[in-house]
Amino acid sequence: MDSNYYHKYPSELLLPVGLSVSSSQSSHSVLGREVYTSNNQLGGIQIMHNNGVTHSTVCDDFEGVFNLLQWLEFEVPCGNSVSFSVSEEWRGLIERLGGIPTGVVAVETRTVELSIPADPANLDSEAKVLKFGAYIVDGLREYKQPVLVYIPPQAELRGGSWVVIDPTINPRHMEMYADRDSRGGVLEPEGTVEIKFRRKDLVKTMRRVDPVYMGLAERLGTPELSPTDRKELETKLKEREEFLLPIYHQVAVQFADLHDTPGRMQEKGVITDILEWQTSRQFFYWRLRRLLLEDTVKRKIQAANSELTDGQIEAMLRRWFVEAEGTVKVKPKL
Repeated sequence: MDSNYYHKYPSELLLPVGLSVSSSQSSHSVLGREVYTSNNQLGGIQIMHNNGVTHSTVCDDFEGVFNLLQWLEFEVPCGNSVSFSVSEEWRGLIERLGGIPTGVVAVETRTVELSIPADPANLDSEAKVLKFGAYIVDGLREYKQPVLVYIPPQAELRGGSWVVIDPTINPRHMEMYADRDSRGGVLEPEGTVEIKFRRKDLVKTMRRVDPVYMGLAERLGTPELSPTDRKELETKLKEREEFLLPIYHQVAVQFADLHDTPGRMQEKGVITDILEWQTSRQFFYWRLRRLLLEDTVKRKIQAANSELTDGQIEAMLRRWFVEAEGTVKVKPKL
């Protein structure tokens, strides 16, 4: 039994894993040519770990058991605060949320080195990554498990990125949440201002609210002005306009940014709720657990009466919950 790495099964049973059930020689016989240099390319760390099958690599049994205990402690949903951590390779994509197997997909905005830990016998693997990247929406539309989208602190969800993971793609299984310090919208504030509040609109605002600009414009409209005075007023008006434009532009950007806040997104119904980063893990654990249990009950109801729609089943569950727990569940005194 090799102790180079450990694999975690969904049943919470933690067992060491061997290398491979087949050898490179037998694979060469099937493929008709030599594509593997060793058995490690079939079931070694570079395959098992880099492709996310195993969570971690260790040097010996002691370190392996120590890592397992750390994982068990990490998975208990005891309400601990969330802190940032750095994942290795694909390690962060296959996680457990309080014991529930959960896939985690996150974005990386920095320039990184592309590493494709694919089978060396598959020469088209890189092309397939690019090809199937266009099928994200189709995959989400047909997905039958809960999909929880979260915009973390200081993050922004814009344009095409929003369209790809919008909950309307699959309202039955998708929900979106945002941190209080996040932003979201089709356009960034600068882009919104360029379209909705251009220079001419800013000048109109100056004419309406700035006393100095209003006075100069009013004097400029006097018929008996001499050409010299008129030219002088036009120069002053232009200087005032150029002075105020950057200030008014920043105010307009801030105003546009207010439309992208989590509060506004929730009011428009594009997100389900606003979360705090420190308690987000605890929230998602209980939310995911509830959604999975609801889905189990819905399938049983659907099996008993296939004519019921998803909306009708939702109403039934809501009514049953209110009848059993009331509109507000009071916590028992300890």
